Amino acid sequence: MRRDDDAADPPDDEVDDIEERDPFEGFDEAFGEDASDDADEGAGSDATDLGSSVEADAEIDEETADEDLLGGLQVETTAEIEVPDRLVDQVIGQDEARDIVKKAAKQRRHVMMIGSPGTGKSMLAKAMSELLPKEELQDVLAYHNPDDGNEPKVRTVPSSKGEQIVEAHKEEARKRNQMRSFLMWIVIIIVLGYTLVSPGANILIGVLAAGVIYLAFRYSSRGSDAMIPNLIVNTADETSAPFEDATGAHAGALLGDVRHDPFQSGGMETPSHDRVEP
Repeated sequence: MRRDDDAADPPDDEVDDIEERDPFEGFDEAFGEDASDDADEGAGSDATDLGSSVEADAEIDEETADEDLLGGLQVETTAEIEVPDRLVDQVIGQDEARDIVKKAAKQRRHVMMIGSPGTGKSMLAKAMSELLPKEELQDVLAYHNPDDGNEPKVRTVPSSKGEQIVEAHKEEARKRNQMRSFLMWIVIIIVLGYTLVSPGANILIGVLAAGVIYLAFRYSSRGSDAMIPNLIVNTADETSAPFEDATGAHAGALLGDVRHDPFQSGGMETPSHDRVEP
């Protein structure tokens, strides 16, 4: 079989076109606006939006800029340097990553950051949580499941409503315990009074009966406290999306976990819904 070299090799003009083609052509249209254009705008008129430039009222010595630790910045104390309010504007040395994070937060996209420790990945992630569009935050509650105590019920409510629900359940449990304690002492007084007044009654038996009644009421009152829901996520004091640093956490703890109960029985166990962790 003979190979046709002329048919196998592409024309020279097609080779030149392939070599000159931009490998990232079409990326900007798929992702949105051009990040480089935004970076240029951030350095100019739109600097407050991108946070690409932070100005300080201080002179820079160009002669010692390369050797000086502060790059020739003539300042007496750090109090002369204005620190931006937003965390994303405090990032130093990651201008491109900062602009990408700002764009991703605005477009509600995901960002995967891979790098060595100490390069600012966690700081950028926390800054992105502050830039996400404001939404209606929710509180998460875990309730005791009377059908199966090992499978607590989870409920979401609007922000700041979780604390109100927990306080309402605590107040109801407190009133129930007060009523139970009142009835307990009434029964004990009646038993002891009957033992002392009755001529044929044994005082020791009356005291033992009063002790048994006291223990019975105390043991039964533990169940009312277990009905109080557990506030897993509280967003009452938060105005932005929550940020959780999962560095070093095992795979099972990334989506929540349940603490181990060392007692598990004998009336000393902790209800399952109280051991749920976010």
